[in-house]
Amino acid sequence: MLSLPGYRLVEKLPDAGAIACYRGLRIADGVAVQLLAAAAGSEDAERLAREYAVAGGLDCRGVVRPLACEVHGAQTVLVRAECGGLAVGEAAPAGR
Repeated sequence: MLSLPGYRLVEKLPDAGAIACYRGLRIADGVAVQLLAAAAGSEDAERLAREYAVAGGLDCRGVVRPLACEVHGAQTVLVRAECGGLAVGEAAPAGR
């Protein structure tokens, strides 16, 4: 499991391809977050950085606000506000 300074991981979510997904807490203030991690330098890491750059400037309903995009060792990690809910794989019935 991923280990990040400043965050406590609470739950491993289903991966999104090569991106590892987690729920956690930001230790400094207890804010619930989602953490998405990809190998640094990969296309997925570049996508996470672009998501941070684009969505970070938006303040509109329906867009999950990114809080940070950080490099930790060999991982690029996008930190987003946790909005609750289920992962798509948990919500969709099996076989659909």
